Amino acid sequence: MIDINKIFSLVSSQNKQTKISYLISEILILQDKLSNFDNQSFYFKRAIEQNNLRLKDFLNSYNEIKEEFNNLSLENLLNEKKTIEIQLIDAKKKARGLIPNIYLQMVKNKLTTIEDYIKMKSEFSELKNIEDYTNEELYTFFEA
Repeated sequence: MIDINKIFSLVSSQNKQTKISYLISEILILQDKLSNFDNQSFYFKRAIEQNNLRLKDFLNSYNEIKEEFNNLSLENLLNEKKTIEIQLIDAKKKARGLIPNIYLQMVKNKLTTIEDYIKMKSEFSELKNIEDYTNEELYTFFEA
């Protein structure tokens, strides 16, 4: 069984959480709550349908990221990073006003995602289905 307390402590100790680690933590927390349904609050029990839908949405998001990640090579990611860094320099020059600042933030977010993917690719070549991970493998998503 997954040690939810260990994941909470790893997640709360991080300053920056990647999108994938956020999704995994939410999936694991919801799965744990749903499997221990009798111990949950009245409000959680009343919202069981919504919580099941949230879990399904989180799993779909994870699977989309997994598919995207698995189809990218490290070389492609590094090339993409260079391209985005050039876009970032250009966006910083033009970042006056609301729309250019929104674009600048979008480019920064895209760069952060690519950097997260590069870090992950250096640790493992592809993502698996969540249920296929061991506890130790899951914890690697939350360690600094």
